[in-house]
Amino acid sequence: MATIASLSGVTVAFGGIVAMNDVSFDVPSTGIMALIGPNGAGKTTAFNVLSGHIRPRSGTVEVFGTAASALGPAGLAGRGLARSWQDGRAFLDMTVLENLVVAVRCPRAESPFWRLARPRRAARLEAGLVRQADEVLETLGLSAFRDHRAGDIGYAEQRLVGIGRLLIRRPRLLLLDEPAAGLDGESIDRVVGIVRDIAAGGLPVVIVEHSLSVVRSLADSCVFMSNGEVVARGTPEDLFRRDELIDMYFGKGWRA
Repeated sequence: MATIASLSGVTVAFGGIVAMNDVSFDVPSTGIMALIGPNGAGKTTAFNVLSGHIRPRSGTVEVFGTAASALGPAGLAGRGLARSWQDGRAFLDMTVLENLVVAVRCPRAESPFWRLARPRRAARLEAGLVRQADEVLETLGLSAFRDHRAGDIGYAEQRLVGIGRLLIRRPRLLLLDEPAAGLDGESIDRVVGIVRDIAAGGLPVVIVEHSLSVVRSLADSCVFMSNGEVVARGTPEDLFRRDELIDMYFGKGWRA
């Protein structure tokens, strides 16, 4: 299977604490891959390495065929990598539409001098960004909230606005850190359906997720991490049948 990113022999340490130890895995260029495992397994550190926010002590990280260290976070974002953070909600004082438009950096549009010198071009550019935002809002089922202040909409909708800020940049690889965190059952189903549709549209997705039911619903493949190491790879069905992995996840006393 073709890959869009890879880690090879990656080790990350913070002082004497080893967060990742000789970690290797490939990110497929299609579908949804999940990083799973207990707290402290190294999953978020792996996200930070993939997105260029952390340089490993050793090993190599390639994204889009280029060393991540050569690009850094801004360079990777410019090439098409978009990642969320655990609290990926909206800017509450902006409207939903403004939340999306502000996520697209456009130096010309940000320059008041250029807007004064080229008002028609500035207006066309702004109209194009608004159309792009409206397309994303429709994809997320948020069109009805377009002009609402983000602080006045529900928590689930705020989380979707956070995803929308990533999608409006038209990424080539999407990293979602706990996309269903804090949501109720109905909202989880909604987010799961949207993420599944995003991947079905051709955008590869990597998720970090603690909910095994969400992983079962979403992931085509999983990388199971524990104590900073990759201990297993496979489909959710393959991994969740293995008692020793479930013991790592929940602790050995969970069956009692």
